[in-house]
Amino acid sequence: MKSYALNISFLIVLLLSLNLFSQRTQPDRNPATIFKTEGIRLMQLGKYGEAIDQLNRYVSAVPKDAEGFNLRGLCYEKRNQLEIAVLDLRTAAKLDPNNREIAANLARVTKTWYDQLYLKIEGHRREIAINPNNGFNYLEIGKCYKNLGQWLLAEQWYDEFLKREEASADEIIRYTEILARNNHIQKGEPILKRYTEKYPLDWRIWSRYGYFTFWLGKRKIAQEAFEEALRLRPFFKEAMDGLDLVLGKGYQYTFFDTTQRRLHDQPKRQPRAPEFPIDRFYRILKNSPDDHPTRYLLIDELMKFNRIEEAFLQVRILEQKDYDNPNFQVVYDTVNNVRNRIIAEQEAKYAEEFERNPANKVAALSLSENYARQYDYDMAIQILQKYFEAAPNEKNDDVRFRLAQYSAWNKNWDISLEQLTILLQKDPDNIEYQFLRGQLAVWTQTDLDLADTYLNNYYSLNPNNLAVIVSLASLAMQKQDFDKATEFANKGFAIDSLDQAITQIYSSIEFQKLRAEQDRVFQILLDARNLYYEGRFAEAIPLYENYMAQSESNVLLKKEFADVNFFAGNFDRAQELYTEVLADSYDFDTDLMRARVYFSKGDSLKALEEFERLKADQPENFDVKIAVSDALMKLQRWSDAREYLDNMLETTTDTAQIALIQQRIGWLGPGFTFGSIFTSFPNFIGLSPFFYTYSDNLNLNVTTYGGRTEFGITTFLTGGFSFFRTNYTSPGTVSEFTSFKFNVFLRLTDRLSVGGGLGKFNTRNNVRTDIADGFIRYEIPNQLTASVAFEQTDALSIYISPFLINRRIGVNILRFNASFNNPAGLKAVAAYNFYSLTDQNVGNDLFFRIGRRFYEQVNIGYEYYYATYRFVPVFTDFNGILRQYYFAPQRFDSHSLWGEYMLEKQQEYNIEIGGKIGYIPLGDAILNEGYIQANYLPMPTLTITGRIGFGSSFRFDYRYQSFSALISAYLTL
Repeated sequence: MKSYALNISFLIVLLLSLNLFSQRTQPDRNPATIFKTEGIRLMQLGKYGEAIDQLNRYVSAVPKDAEGFNLRGLCYEKRNQLEIAVLDLRTAAKLDPNNREIAANLARVTKTWYDQLYLKIEGHRREIAINPNNGFNYLEIGKCYKNLGQWLLAEQWYDEFLKREEASADEIIRYTEILARNNHIQKGEPILKRYTEKYPLDWRIWSRYGYFTFWLGKRKIAQEAFEEALRLRPFFKEAMDGLDLVLGKGYQYTFFDTTQRRLHDQPKRQPRAPEFPIDRFYRILKNSPDDHPTRYLLIDELMKFNRIEEAFLQVRILEQKDYDNPNFQVVYDTVNNVRNRIIAEQEAKYAEEFERNPANKVAALSLSENYARQYDYDMAIQILQKYFEAAPNEKNDDVRFRLAQYSAWNKNWDISLEQLTILLQKDPDNIEYQFLRGQLAVWTQTDLDLADTYLNNYYSLNPNNLAVIVSLASLAMQKQDFDKATEFANKGFAIDSLDQAITQIYSSIEFQKLRAEQDRVFQILLDARNLYYEGRFAEAIPLYENYMAQSESNVLLKKEFADVNFFAGNFDRAQELYTEVLADSYDFDTDLMRARVYFSKGDSLKALEEFERLKADQPENFDVKIAVSDALMKLQRWSDAREYLDNMLETTTDTAQIALIQQRIGWLGPGFTFGSIFTSFPNFIGLSPFFYTYSDNLNLNVTTYGGRTEFGITTFLTGGFSFFRTNYTSPGTVSEFTSFKFNVFLRLTDRLSVGGGLGKFNTRNNVRTDIADGFIRYEIPNQLTASVAFEQTDALSIYISPFLINRRIGVNILRFNASFNNPAGLKAVAAYNFYSLTDQNVGNDLFFRIGRRFYEQVNIGYEYYYATYRFVPVFTDFNGILRQYYFAPQRFDSHSLWGEYMLEKQQEYNIEIGGKIGYIPLGDAILNEGYIQANYLPMPTLTITGRIGFGSSFRFDYRYQSFSALISAYLTL
């Protein structure tokens, strides 16, 4: 029995353990955790919109978990909704302030968002420069600065927007948030009042109007505004809270001074004259402007002596610093009510007197001043104008001055200027007139020199007057003398650190500094664009580079800069920029421009490939189709080009496009078919005149002139001939040689070609030598060239030597050449020549050069040259001196540094300079060479080339120097 009970107990324990184990191994089925896990899974799949839906549920379920906001912020970042992303990440950072990962995410996304905002600001500033009357751009800049937290700048740009356009209700709501941040309550109140009339059914504007009037102490108006908002939208929390404040449902506290002075413990002091409490409080506040309890005491004293305006001024100061204090509202209401009562009494009194007699100057001045105190300048101006009508003959300069003041304060600049002009003509030395005229000039940003004179006149007599200090600071800002403006602001701050105008000056200085810098930088871009529009592309490039170095570049600007480089002939730089633009955002026109770069660089095969790709994308694009035809012609695929243009002509109806097609067909000439070969011959004609001169320090002078002619037999076969005449002049010898050769050129493929020629080399005494040449060449334009060539000629055409003039030596040459360029700027050239001469001499030389491109137009590298011959061909001249027939060195080598610089590169011409400097071990000598070369294209079918070179080397055991010059041209008919 006992054993049976033990077994039962063991079984129960086992079952309980298994049940507990199964519970512990069950996955967590908490719904909130499921939302989070599913959100992470969707993020990993790149489905960020769906992930946000799941994370919304998670955040709602667990609102105090920072990770939910962090993950959702990352999803918004991936969707480029950066503002929402920043808000989520800020929430996450508040919930978990010590989390480094969240802090890093917040910093990264904030920087990206701010960068985009600054870029957007720059774009809208550019649009403002084009059209300053479009309010939308000012609004967008204001929004950007609001998002950046730069509230004063945001307010200024919103102000500029409101000068140009009426705002929507949403924009007014945003604007009031900015005004509240900047504590510009009084400024916002009339704006909100106007917009409640414009949007009477918008409860948000009514609610904001309630808060602004409440902060200004207008409780009755505020209560009515809140009640109207709640009538339109019951239970609108913002309005409900505001109504509670107006009805006094907020908390209050009182302050009791529990200190007691024990005079018997203090040493006796000498009696001094009693200090009036108001003076004492003013003295304390001058040294401690943030001593709010003393300011409240000062207000009480001022009210006792009916100094209401002074008390109201102190209340306005407290409004900026202590408006959260419940006692403030009580004091504000007390002072404001007394002030309003006095103003109302005075207004009623003077209004009655003025109604009876509009010519009553005292009544007119008092009544207008009463309205001015309430900022109702329209009524103040109207009163004074009625007085002028009633008393036109009275002496009224004081009234005229008041009219000028109120008009200026009401921004009726023309009226104010008219009145001040009359006053200054009567009394040009009146310092008050000068001061207001100077202020008017500053406010209207005109006559700044006059403002400088008048304001400084007033400042010299009133150096502590804040109004003139503010005006002089504003004037200095308009002249962009920010140091001077800061100096005046500092002086004003020392006088009254709480003055709102002084605080605003500091903000304006920073804003104007930023704007001046932006204007300076943007002016660089404007100057660059003016040069661009004038076609002065090379001059525009440094300005574009300067601007882009000082500001964030965008895709449009980069595309514009690429166009400038293209038109300036900087094709490599243009290609690089177009590629960067396309990597940022694809644009068909940019892709087409990049293809045109290949065409302009001479890489016609690559250009054709790109044009064909673009044509497949937009088959009806005329620009692309005409570009394909140009590439076919550049590759000399004449029949393909003609067929292509004929097809275009059949399908085109636009007259301008037809004219362009017919122009290109005209360039091709008659069409080629096998049956019309004789009627269409030649397919094209190429003419190339040539002139060359050479001289050295052996008194040898060589002049060669002539040229070659080519005839296009077919699109792949070219024939022609060349003729050259050379004059040799050396001490005691003058001779003349001619060479004539027939040539043929065959293009097997777009990259592979062969050719050759046969002819005669004739001397003056009619000695003729057969000459011939042949080659096979493979070429990828602008990348790779490789060729093998054979040449049979007279040694005189290869070795420039005066001792070969009267001696005929034949030479056979086998040449191997290769060159390579890559987009990164690497450049390599190699050449090997094998010489076999009829005097039994044999020689060879090797040339190798490698380098790379630095900057945009500079190539620098290393060069090696080696040459050796079987023997040195010597003879003894008439004077018994041992001479060499031609330079045939043995184990000659040199090591050099070479460089090339594209001095000027335009679409019509380019100028290049270059050279090398090296060392020749054989003679322990220095090698140097230099050249300047220019190419000019006065028309698409004509190229003119000129080159001047000089060099200094070592041969024949002494210093050898030479000079050469050539000019050639190639014309296609």
